[in-house]
Amino acid sequence: SDIDGIRSDADDVTLDLNGFAIQSVGGSADGITDDGAVRQRIRIHDGEVSGFSFGVNLGSSFYCSVERVVAIANGLIGVDAGTSAVVRDVHAGNNSAVGIRAGDLARIEGCVATGNDTGIRVGVGGVIRHNAIDDTSGIGIAVSDGSIAEGNSINNSTIGITSGISARVADNTLYAHRQGISASSGGRIVGNTLYSLTTPGTTQPAAIQAGGNGILIEDNLANNSRYLVDGFGQFFDRQVVIGNHLMTGGFSFDQGVSRNTNVDTIIGPTAEDAFDAANPIANTFQTD
Repeated sequence: SDIDGIRSDADDVTLDLNGFAIQSVGGSADGITDDGAVRQRIRIHDGEVSGFSFGVNLGSSFYCSVERVVAIANGLIGVDAGTSAVVRDVHAGNNSAVGIRAGDLARIEGCVATGNDTGIRVGVGGVIRHNAIDDTSGIGIAVSDGSIAEGNSINNSTIGITSGISARVADNTLYAHRQGISASSGGRIVGNTLYSLTTPGTTQPAAIQAGGNGILIEDNLANNSRYLVDGFGQFFDRQVVIGNHLMTGGFSFDQGVSRNTNVDTIIGPTAEDAFDAANPIANTFQTD
Protein backbone atom coordinates (compact mmCIF):
# COMPACT_ATOMS: atom_id res chain seq x y z
CA SER A 1 0.00 0.00 0.00
CA ASP A 2 1.11 3.59 -0.67
CA ILE A 3 -1.07 5.16 2.02
CA ASP A 4 0.67 6.57 5.10
CA GLY A 5 -0.46 5.26 8.44
CA ILE A 6 -0.55 8.54 10.42
CA ARG A 7 0.49 12.00 9.23
CA SER A 8 1.21 14.92 11.53
CA ASP A 9 0.01 18.20 10.01
CA ALA A 10 0.78 20.38 13.04
CA ASP A 11 3.39 21.15 15.68
CA ASP A 12 3.20 20.01 19.32
CA VAL A 13 1.54 16.68 18.59
CA THR A 14 1.76 13.75 21.01
CA LEU A 15 0.92 10.31 19.64
CA ASP A 16 0.45 7.65 22.31
CA LEU A 17 0.13 4.34 20.50
CA ASN A 18 -0.92 2.70 23.79
CA GLY A 19 0.76 -0.59 22.84
CA PHE A 20 -0.94 -0.93 19.47
CA ALA A 21 0.76 -1.65 16.13
CA ILE A 22 0.53 0.18 12.82
CA GLN A 23 1.22 -2.32 10.05
CA SER A 24 1.52 -2.36 6.27
CA VAL A 25 2.17 -5.01 3.68
CA GLY A 26 4.82 -2.89 1.95
CA GLY A 27 5.04 -0.04 -0.55
CA SER A 28 6.41 3.49 -0.44
CA ALA A 29 4.25 4.82 2.40
CA ASP A 30 5.41 5.70 5.92
CA GLY A 31 3.95 4.47 9.17
CA ILE A 32 4.06 7.82 11.00
CA THR A 33 5.28 10.86 9.09
CA ASP A 34 5.67 14.62 8.95
CA ASP A 35 5.05 14.26 5.18
CA GLY A 36 8.21 16.20 4.42
CA ALA A 37 7.00 19.34 6.19
CA VAL A 38 9.04 21.11 8.88
CA ARG A 39 7.29 20.32 12.15
CA GLN A 40 8.35 20.79 15.75
CA ARG A 41 7.95 18.93 19.04
CA ILE A 42 6.21 15.79 17.80
CA ARG A 43 6.28 13.02 20.41
CA ILE A 44 5.63 9.36 19.58
CA HIS A 45 5.68 6.61 22.17
CA ASP A 46 4.62 3.11 23.21
CA GLY A 47 3.75 1.15 20.08
CA GLU A 48 4.94 -0.65 16.96
CA VAL A 49 5.31 0.25 13.27
CA SER A 50 6.15 -2.36 10.67
CA GLY A 51 6.08 -3.10 6.96
CA PHE A 52 6.31 0.50 5.70
CA SER A 53 9.06 2.28 3.79
CA PHE A 54 9.92 4.32 6.92
CA GLY A 55 8.40 3.14 10.17
CA VAL A 56 8.66 6.64 11.65
CA ASN A 57 9.67 9.47 9.31
CA LEU A 58 10.23 12.81 11.03
CA GLY A 59 13.33 13.60 9.02
CA SER A 60 12.22 17.15 8.17
CA SER A 61 11.24 18.05 11.73
CA PHE A 62 12.92 19.50 14.83
CA TYR A 63 12.86 18.78 18.58
CA CYS A 64 10.90 15.54 18.29
CA SER A 65 11.07 12.47 20.53
CA VAL A 66 10.49 8.79 19.84
CA GLU A 67 10.36 6.54 22.88
CA ARG A 68 9.50 2.89 23.53
CA VAL A 69 8.66 2.21 19.90
CA VAL A 70 9.31 -1.05 18.03
CA ALA A 71 10.13 -0.48 14.34
CA ILE A 72 10.58 -3.74 12.45
CA ALA A 73 10.74 -5.01 8.87
CA ASN A 74 10.44 -1.63 7.18
CA GLY A 75 11.68 -1.27 3.62
CA LEU A 76 14.18 1.51 4.31
CA ILE A 77 14.46 3.02 7.82
CA GLY A 78 12.93 2.00 11.10
CA VAL A 79 12.97 5.41 12.81
CA ASP A 80 14.12 8.74 11.35
CA ALA A 81 13.71 11.25 14.16
CA GLY A 82 14.96 14.49 12.58
CA THR A 83 17.13 17.31 13.94
CA SER A 84 17.70 17.91 17.67
CA ALA A 85 15.68 14.78 18.41
CA VAL A 86 15.67 12.41 21.37
CA VAL A 87 15.31 8.68 20.72
CA ARG A 88 15.13 6.37 23.73
CA ASP A 89 14.30 2.72 24.34
CA VAL A 90 13.51 1.98 20.70
CA HIS A 91 13.93 -1.46 19.15
CA ALA A 92 14.67 -1.28 15.42
CA GLY A 93 14.94 -4.68 13.79
CA ASN A 94 15.32 -6.06 10.27
CA ASN A 95 14.92 -2.74 8.48
CA SER A 96 16.53 -2.87 5.06
CA ALA A 97 18.67 0.29 5.35
CA VAL A 98 19.04 1.97 8.77
CA GLY A 99 17.57 0.93 12.08
CA ILE A 100 17.59 4.35 13.76
CA ARG A 101 18.62 7.63 12.19
CA ALA A 102 18.59 11.14 13.58
CA GLY A 103 19.94 14.46 12.38
CA ASP A 104 22.29 17.03 13.87
CA LEU A 105 22.38 17.57 17.64
CA ALA A 106 20.27 14.47 18.33
CA ARG A 107 20.59 11.98 21.20
CA ILE A 108 20.00 8.24 20.77
CA GLU A 109 20.15 6.30 24.03
CA GLY A 110 19.20 2.91 25.40
CA CYS A 111 18.07 1.47 22.08
CA VAL A 112 18.45 -1.93 20.43
CA ALA A 113 19.13 -2.28 16.69
CA THR A 114 19.29 -5.76 15.19
CA GLY A 115 19.46 -7.10 11.65
CA ASN A 116 19.69 -3.75 9.83
CA ASP A 117 22.21 -2.74 7.17
CA THR A 118 23.32 0.17 9.39
CA GLY A 119 22.38 -0.01 13.05
CA ILE A 120 22.32 3.61 14.28
CA ARG A 121 23.34 6.84 12.55
CA VAL A 122 23.44 10.41 13.88
CA GLY A 123 24.31 13.80 12.39
CA VAL A 124 26.74 16.54 13.41
CA GLY A 125 27.09 17.07 17.15
CA GLY A 126 24.91 14.09 18.02
CA VAL A 127 25.27 11.53 20.80
CA ILE A 128 24.86 7.74 20.55
CA ARG A 129 25.14 6.28 24.04
CA HIS A 130 24.46 2.96 25.78
CA ASN A 131 22.84 1.15 22.87
CA ALA A 132 23.08 -2.48 21.74
CA ILE A 133 23.62 -3.23 18.05
CA ASP A 134 23.72 -6.72 16.58
CA ASP A 135 23.93 -8.43 13.20
CA THR A 136 24.45 -5.45 10.88
CA SER A 137 25.46 -6.25 7.32
CA GLY A 138 27.14 -2.84 7.01
CA ILE A 139 27.99 -0.36 9.79
CA GLY A 140 27.08 -0.79 13.43
CA ILE A 141 27.25 2.89 14.42
CA ALA A 142 27.94 5.93 12.24
CA VAL A 143 28.62 9.28 13.92
CA SER A 144 29.25 12.53 12.05
CA ASP A 145 31.60 15.42 12.81
CA GLY A 146 31.79 16.51 16.43
CA SER A 147 29.63 13.63 17.64
CA ILE A 148 30.00 11.08 20.44
CA ALA A 149 29.65 7.28 20.44
CA GLU A 150 30.04 6.08 24.00
CA GLY A 151 29.35 2.93 25.98
CA ASN A 152 27.73 0.95 23.18
CA SER A 153 27.83 -2.78 22.51
CA ILE A 154 28.23 -3.78 18.85
CA ASN A 155 28.21 -7.42 17.79
CA ASN A 156 28.60 -9.08 14.40
CA SER A 157 29.08 -6.08 12.13
CA THR A 158 31.08 -5.62 8.97
CA ILE A 159 32.36 -2.25 10.22
CA GLY A 160 31.89 -1.52 13.90
CA ILE A 161 31.98 2.28 14.11
CA THR A 162 32.69 5.02 11.58
CA SER A 163 33.33 8.50 12.96
CA GLY A 164 33.59 11.98 11.52
CA ILE A 165 35.98 14.86 12.17
CA SER A 166 36.64 15.61 15.87
CA ALA A 167 34.31 12.83 16.98
CA ARG A 168 34.80 11.00 20.28
CA VAL A 169 34.51 7.19 20.30
CA ALA A 170 34.93 5.91 23.84
CA ASP A 171 34.31 2.86 26.02
CA ASN A 172 32.53 0.82 23.35
CA THR A 173 32.70 -2.96 23.07
CA LEU A 174 32.93 -4.44 19.58
CA TYR A 175 32.75 -8.19 19.10
CA ALA A 176 32.94 -10.26 15.91
CA HIS A 177 33.56 -7.33 13.60
CA ARG A 178 35.49 -7.51 10.34
CA GLN A 179 36.73 -3.93 10.59
CA GLY A 180 36.73 -2.16 13.93
CA ILE A 181 36.73 1.64 14.25
CA SER A 182 37.33 4.12 11.44
CA ALA A 183 38.56 7.48 12.74
CA SER A 184 38.78 10.88 11.03
CA SER A 185 40.90 13.96 11.70
CA GLY A 186 40.85 15.33 15.22
CA GLY A 187 39.09 12.27 16.62
CA ARG A 188 39.54 10.73 20.06
CA ILE A 189 39.42 6.92 20.13
CA VAL A 190 39.68 6.01 23.80
CA GLY A 191 39.07 2.97 25.99
CA ASN A 192 37.41 0.69 23.43
CA THR A 193 37.54 -3.11 23.40
CA LEU A 194 37.61 -4.81 20.00
CA TYR A 195 37.57 -8.45 18.99
CA SER A 196 37.89 -9.18 15.29
CA LEU A 197 35.89 -11.89 13.55
CA THR A 198 38.50 -12.57 10.87
CA THR A 199 41.67 -14.57 11.40
CA PRO A 200 44.66 -12.22 10.99
CA GLY A 201 46.31 -12.41 7.61
CA THR A 202 47.93 -10.26 4.99
CA THR A 203 44.64 -8.55 4.13
CA GLN A 204 43.28 -8.31 7.67
CA PRO A 205 42.05 -4.78 8.46
CA ALA A 206 43.40 -3.02 11.49
CA ALA A 207 41.41 -2.75 14.68
CA ILE A 208 41.47 1.05 14.26
CA GLN A 209 41.84 2.78 10.91
CA ALA A 210 43.15 6.31 11.38
CA GLY A 211 42.24 8.34 8.31
CA GLY A 212 43.26 11.87 9.19
CA ASN A 213 45.46 14.27 11.14
CA GLY A 214 45.57 14.90 14.86
CA ILE A 215 43.92 11.68 16.06
CA LEU A 216 44.40 10.50 19.65
CA ILE A 217 44.23 6.70 20.05
CA GLU A 218 44.56 5.78 23.71
CA ASP A 219 43.93 2.86 26.07
CA ASN A 220 42.23 0.57 23.56
CA LEU A 221 42.34 -3.24 23.71
CA ALA A 222 42.27 -5.13 20.41
CA ASN A 223 42.22 -8.89 20.06
CA ASN A 224 42.66 -11.05 16.96
CA SER A 225 43.57 -8.16 14.62
CA ARG A 226 46.68 -8.00 12.46
CA TYR A 227 47.35 -4.36 13.32
CA LEU A 228 46.27 -2.08 16.09
CA VAL A 229 46.29 1.04 13.90
CA ASP A 230 46.48 1.48 10.15
CA GLY A 231 47.08 4.89 8.60
CA PHE A 232 46.17 3.81 5.05
CA GLY A 233 49.73 4.62 3.93
CA GLN A 234 48.88 8.34 3.85
CA PHE A 235 50.89 11.27 5.18
CA PHE A 236 48.88 12.07 8.28
CA ASP A 237 50.35 14.31 10.98
CA ARG A 238 50.04 14.67 14.75
CA GLN A 239 48.61 11.25 15.47
CA VAL A 240 49.19 10.07 19.04
CA VAL A 241 48.96 6.35 19.84
CA ILE A 242 49.45 5.74 23.55
CA GLY A 243 48.81 3.00 26.09
CA ASN A 244 47.02 0.53 23.79
CA HIS A 245 47.22 -3.25 23.86
CA LEU A 246 47.04 -5.60 20.88
CA MET A 247 46.68 -9.35 21.40
CA THR A 248 46.66 -11.55 18.31
CA GLY A 249 45.44 -14.78 19.83
CA GLY A 250 48.57 -16.72 18.89
CA PHE A 251 48.75 -15.44 15.30
CA SER A 252 51.82 -13.60 14.09
CA PHE A 253 51.72 -10.01 12.94
CA ASP A 254 54.15 -7.60 11.35
CA GLN A 255 53.96 -4.64 13.70
CA GLY A 256 51.52 -2.95 15.97
CA VAL A 257 51.16 0.17 13.88
CA SER A 258 51.07 -0.28 10.13
CA ARG A 259 51.56 2.28 7.38
CA ASN A 260 51.52 5.31 9.67
CA THR A 261 54.01 7.62 8.02
CA ASN A 262 54.52 9.89 11.02
CA VAL A 263 55.78 7.21 13.37
CA ASP A 264 57.33 9.72 15.76
CA THR A 265 53.88 10.16 17.27
CA ILE A 266 53.76 6.53 18.39
CA ILE A 267 54.43 6.42 22.12
CA GLY A 268 55.77 3.08 23.26
CA PRO A 269 57.06 0.08 21.30
CA THR A 270 55.68 -1.08 17.99
CA ALA A 271 57.61 -4.26 17.28
CA GLU A 272 56.25 -7.78 17.70
CA ASP A 273 58.45 -8.63 20.69
CA ALA A 274 57.93 -5.36 22.52
CA PHE A 275 55.70 -6.27 25.45
CA ASP A 276 56.21 -3.77 28.25
CA ALA A 277 53.61 -4.15 30.96
CA ALA A 278 55.72 -2.12 33.37
CA ASN A 279 55.43 1.02 31.25
CA PRO A 280 51.93 2.50 31.67
CA ILE A 281 52.16 4.69 28.56
CA ALA A 282 53.55 2.03 26.28
CA ASN A 283 51.59 0.22 23.61
CA THR A 284 51.90 -3.52 24.16
CA PHE A 285 51.76 -6.28 21.57
CA GLN A 286 51.72 -9.98 22.28
CA THR A 287 50.99 -13.13 20.29
CA ASP A 288 49.78 -15.47 23.01
